[in-house]
Amino acid sequence: MKQLLLIIFLGISVIANSQKTWVTFTSSNPSEPIFTLQSSSNSEVIYTVEVPGMFQESVTQDTIIYQRLSIPKSGIWGYPGDPGLPEVMKRFAAPECGSIDITFNATDSIVLNNYNVYPQPELIEDTVNGILQEVFTKNDSVYGLNIMMPENDYRILEDGHLRN
Repeated sequence: MKQLLLIIFLGISVIANSQKTWVTFTSSNPSEPIFTLQSSSNSEVIYTVEVPGMFQESVTQDTIIYQRLSIPKSGIWGYPGDPGLPEVMKRFAAPECGSIDITFNATDSIVLNNYNVYPQPELIEDTVNGILQEVFTKNDSVYGLNIMMPENDYRILEDGHLRN
């Protein structure tokens, strides 16, 4: 009976350790980023973006403990093997013109020490059942760099056109 209880306890503790935990930035309640329109004119649109926090889940791969990070209703930045950093996206409509200038001003920041960010996995299709499977991939040359990532604060994913 003691062995059975010990096995059940160990099973519960393994499940508890793999649960996502909320890391608070501005709110202790898990929630998606908040986009607030500050002003809009013919020449500019200004938004503020608040990221209330993120989820962190410890994942062990080859005896190394990583932190898998995610923000509700957001994606993950990077190529397979790069650090899987949460990415907040917003679609904007702009008139056709010569160029678009984007200015990004971070009004606050938090340094997260002792995080070993889980790499963006490679997705491989299982040819038997057609399901995408995550395959652990780590680009050691990227992890060896001492730089801020991503290098750019924003990116333009597409320049689509609106139709009537």
